[in-house]
Amino acid sequence: MSLNLALDFQLAAEKYRDYPAIIYNGLHITYAELANSVRHWTILLSRMGVSRGDHVAMVMPNVPEFTIAYFAILHLGAIVVPCNTLLTGHELAYLISHSDSKYVLAYHNCIAVCAQACREVDGCSGVLVTGTYEAGKEFLPDEYRDDPIFWMDDEIAKLEDVSRVSSEEVTLYAEHRNTPDWRYLPEGDFEQSPWPAGDTEATEAVKTRIPVGGYEEGPREGGTWESVPSADGRREATWSPAPIPTDPNDTAVILYTSGTTGFPKGAQLSHFNLYSNAMFVREVMTGYKPGMRTIAILPLYHSFGQTFVQNSALFAGATIVMVPRFDPKRVLTAMVEQDVNVLAGVPTMLIHLYRMQQKLKLDVSRIFQIVSGGSGLPVEAYHELCKTFPTAGIYEGYGLSETSPLATANRPGAKPKPGSIGVEITGSQVRIMREDRSFAAPGEVGEIVVRGHNVMKGYHKNPLATRQTFVNAWLLTGDMGYIDDEGYVFLVDRKKDIIIRAGMNIYPREIEEVLHAHPFIDQVAVVGIPHPVHGEDVVAFVTAVQGAVLEDMELHQYCRQRLAAYKCPQKILLLDEMPKNATGKIIKRELKNRLSMGEK
Repeated sequence: MSLNLALDFQLAAEKYRDYPAIIYNGLHITYAELANSVRHWTILLSRMGVSRGDHVAMVMPNVPEFTIAYFAILHLGAIVVPCNTLLTGHELAYLISHSDSKYVLAYHNCIAVCAQACREVDGCSGVLVTGTYEAGKEFLPDEYRDDPIFWMDDEIAKLEDVSRVSSEEVTLYAEHRNTPDWRYLPEGDFEQSPWPAGDTEATEAVKTRIPVGGYEEGPREGGTWESVPSADGRREATWSPAPIPTDPNDTAVILYTSGTTGFPKGAQLSHFNLYSNAMFVREVMTGYKPGMRTIAILPLYHSFGQTFVQNSALFAGATIVMVPRFDPKRVLTAMVEQDVNVLAGVPTMLIHLYRMQQKLKLDVSRIFQIVSGGSGLPVEAYHELCKTFPTAGIYEGYGLSETSPLATANRPGAKPKPGSIGVEITGSQVRIMREDRSFAAPGEVGEIVVRGHNVMKGYHKNPLATRQTFVNAWLLTGDMGYIDDEGYVFLVDRKKDIIIRAGMNIYPREIEEVLHAHPFIDQVAVVGIPHPVHGEDVVAFVTAVQGAVLEDMELHQYCRQRLAAYKCPQKILLLDEMPKNATGKIIKRELKNRLSMGEK
C-alpha cells in the first residue's frame, strides 16, 4: 500500500478542475491552474536534483506559492520542512542544518534572511526564490549577489524560466509551449511534455498520457518516467506525472517545535498522520465541499494551518481565501466580500476579530463555523464570539505539532461545553496519566497523553527526546488536564514551561541562553505572564555582573538583534538577587507571584 498526499491533491484537482482553489488579492486560481503549477514546479525541483527522501525547507507566508511548492515537494517523494517566516537568519540556519535540507524555497520578502542562513550551512545547495522578480532583487543585499540563489518565475500555471539572481545570470530554459490547457485533458489522464534540454529551439515535445495512479515502484519502460536535465546539464533527474509512491508511514513533513532542550525539535509527521487528520477535519468538523470557502489567517507553515485550512479544504474541492498578513479589519472585509464560511484561528486572532466586528458591524451571516486552537480559549471570549457571530458555531480544539495537530475537538452537533477542549477525535485516544504512569479517574487532574493515527513518528535526529516523549506508545503532551464523565477534556495548566504568545510557542531557555551570552548579565530567568489578548507575554528577570550597569533599552535592542520579534521579552526586569531553592535552582513560581503582586 502506498500513500502520498500529493496524489490526494492531484485527484481532487482532476475532479474539481474548474472550481476556484485559491483566492489571493483578487486573483482566482482554479484547481486546474493550481495543479498545472504544481506539475511545473515538480519538474523544476527534479531538475535541480531534488528526489525521493530529500528534505526541502520552505520560508513563505500565506501565498499561493506555498501550496504549489508544498505539493510539488511531496510529489517527488521528498520531505517538506516549513519554517517560521519570523525567524532570524541564525535561527533559520539551525533548522536548515538540523533538518538536512538540500534547498531553501523562499518568497521574495524572505530572500535576505534565507541567503544569510544558507551561508551558515555547508550542506545547503542554495536558495530558490519566488514571488515578484523586481521585489526579489530589491530585497537581496548586494553582498549575497554571487551566492547560489536561483529565481523561480511562476505566473500561476505557467512556469517560464529559472534564472540565477547574480551578476552573471544563468538561464535554465523550462518552456511548456506544447502543453495544452490542463482542464481539457480527457477524464482520468494527466499529460506530460518533456522539457527542452537547455535548447530554446527544441523540436515539438512528445506527449505521453498516464492514467492517474498508474505507476510502479521506480522507473520503468512505457513512458511513465521522463529524464530531465539537471541544473548543471550533466546529470539527469527523473519525474513522473503521478506522485512517487510513498508508504503511509514515510515522513511527509518535519515541523519544528520548541522542546525540553531549549532547541527546536523536528516532529516527523507521516503522510498518514496528516491524511487522517485532514480527513477528520473534512468529514466531521467542517464538512468541506465544493463551493465552501475558508480563510487562511493561520500561517501555513504551522500544522494547524496546513491541516485545518490547506489540506482538508483542497482535498474536498473547497476554496481557500489567502491573507498573507493578519490584520483584523482586512480579514473581516475579505471574509464578507468573499463569502467565507469557515474561520480557524488562535484565540488572539479571534479576540481581535470579534472586537473589530463589534465596531464595524459587517454582515457576517455567511460564516457558520469558527474553530479555535493553539492555546486555551477563555470562556469570556467564547461567549463574545457567540454573540458577535450569531450564525456561527464556535468550536474549540486541542493538539500539538506532534499530533498533526488535532487530538481533541468540540464537534458540530454535539453538546457544547465552554471551557472544554472537546473529546478525542476519530482514530485517536486521549487519556490522563498519573505520575506513576497509571491512568487517572474521571475528574482527576494529570498529564494529557495521546496515541493514534495522528501521533508523529518521532523527532528527527533526536532519539533521546523521542524516548522521553513516549510511554508505551502514549505521547506525553506536557499539558495538565482532566476528563469528565462524558469524555470531555479540560486543560488545566502546562506542565512544561513553554510560553504561548498569540498562538506561537516560545521556550524560555532559548531566550535565557541569548541573555546569558550578554557580557554584563550574571543570571537570568524567563517566565510567561497572562495577557488578555496575546494569551501570554514574555518577561525576563536578570541580575548584573558585579560592578556592571545594565540599561533597559540596550537589553531590548540586544534581544531584537538575536531573536525573532515574537520571542523578545516585553519586559526585562533587573533584580539584585534571584529567588532560589535549597539546591540553588531559581524559583520561577515566586517570580510570577511578584509580578502578580506588582513587585519587581
